[in-house]
Amino acid sequence: MRRLSVIDNKPIEARRKLLNLLKEIRDYRNRLFHHDCIWIKIRTVDKQTAIESIREKINLIEKVITAISPVTNRALTVWGMYENARRICSTAELSIYTNLNYQAPNIATPGLLGQLMLQTNEGKETVPMMLQNEAYVFYKLR
Repeated sequence: MRRLSVIDNKPIEARRKLLNLLKEIRDYRNRLFHHDCIWIKIRTVDKQTAIESIREKINLIEKVITAISPVTNRALTVWGMYENARRICSTAELSIYTNLNYQAPNIATPGLLGQLMLQTNEGKETVPMMLQNEAYVFYKLR
């Protein structure tokens, strides 16, 4: 059952706005899949504002899914899809991929996975690392 009231209280206006939002999301998806710039250049002055413009799109997608299918929205929320999208859309995650500031774990250390898990801040952060000249990240899924 749709909940267009999430978009607007007037049904006709809500449908019109929903169609516009869907077009905006489709255009964003096309930019993403064509490897175009996915942040809003006009409002972006630094890394944080670029991240915020992407997070606005995540919030928009969540709002549209809520309006179209609350059941799907609940499932995606339970599975952590929105939370993970917001987690990886952060300046901390950006630094992982731009600075390559990885740690090299000592493989001989007992309880290495336990040590890595402690570094995830109870599963809320990604731990980047280098292992045999390959870049990896450790993150708790559930």
